Amino acid sequence: MSDATTLSAAKRERLGTAECRRLRREGMVPGNLYGHGEGAVSFKIGHDDVLKMVEDGHIAIDLDIDGKVDKALFKEVQWDTFGKHIVHVDLIRVDPNEKVEVEVPVEIKGEAPGVEEGGILDTQMHTLLVKCPVFKIPSAVVVRVGSLKMFDAIRVEDLNLDPDVEPQAPGDEVVVQVVEPRKIEEPDEEAADLEGVEPELVGESEEEQAAGEEVVANEEGGE
Repeated sequence: MSDATTLSAAKRERLGTAECRRLRREGMVPGNLYGHGEGAVSFKIGHDDVLKMVEDGHIAIDLDIDGKVDKALFKEVQWDTFGKHIVHVDLIRVDPNEKVEVEVPVEIKGEAPGVEEGGILDTQMHTLLVKCPVFKIPSAVVVRVGSLKMFDAIRVEDLNLDPDVEPQAPGDEVVVQVVEPRKIEEPDEEAADLEGVEPELVGESEEEQAAGEEVVANEEGGE
């Protein structure tokens, strides 16, 4: 679970592209906080602090901006071209008691016996939409496949979720299953032998064509 965690930030007094670049050079990340009927606040935060928060899977946090604490969700995290450095964050204020809908990644854990039997592990869902209180949002839905044999499946209704976390997908929807490998059909040898053989033309034979040409020649000579 992503527990409430405090992230300390400071207001940005100056805005604009040039200022954002300067902050990044100093190891800071520009960001915005908005929502819940309050005005938007532009802030700056330490890059390493926010990076650790994101890498640890925290979605909901306590954002402390110059002593004023708001409970907030990461709305958007922007990365550089190489996906190594965060360049901007947007957070939205939330009521800690309200329920929100959020996509949570599905993590497959373990080895399925059905795969050792020659089957293929077929993951149907890579994320799961859930509805839950803000500070009970799971960082991931862990699915353990250690008991899956050939043709077995784990469905949404089989997931081990916190009672406050409500999946928004039908209970019978398959999350992961073990299936047989797709069989590759052997080519038809007879059809393969016929490939490249030109079809026989239906019409006059060579002898009939020669006889016809001789008749025409005789008629022309008699004129």
